[in-house]
Amino acid sequence: MKFADRLLDYPRPSLAARPLPVEGRKPLEWEEAQSIASRRMAEQAKALNFTIERPIALYHLREKGVFNYRVRSSLDIGEKYGATGIDIDVYTGELLNVSLPTGGHSGVTVSTWLAELHSANVFGPAYQVVVSLFGVTVAALSASGVYIWWKKRGARGALHAPKTNRRRSAMSDVTPS
Repeated sequence: MKFADRLLDYPRPSLAARPLPVEGRKPLEWEEAQSIASRRMAEQAKALNFTIERPIALYHLREKGVFNYRVRSSLDIGEKYGATGIDIDVYTGELLNVSLPTGGHSGVTVSTWLAELHSANVFGPAYQVVVSLFGVTVAALSASGVYIWWKKRGARGALHAPKTNRRRSAMSDVTPS
């Protein structure tokens, strides 16, 4: 195993294609799915030693045959959103997958940190101001570079243009004998 593979390990995709709906078999109702998902998440929080701060969303992913339940937990890095989640079977409520933003696979932890830093979702307003100033500086340097290039380009063109005009005007002053 290469060093990079050990450093940035990612979980293997665990959601295999689920069987298509069977006649007469109904998916869980929304409220029931939310109740089961909340209970399953609480079980995972206890087993993996993290705390749930608040629920974020419950998604019904029909093409995968799952409900995806997201919460904000003590494992989340950013200040705004929650990335801790589980997938449960749409028919039985069986736990299929656990997705942790930190504390699991190192590759996921690194990716989570990079995403949160990129979106300035960590370290509060001071970091957001620093990132904004950096962005404005890059834009200003780019604009001034284009402006300087444009001025030099124009000056270079002005040097070449008069030579041809001077030669023509000098030739027009000469009268044929």
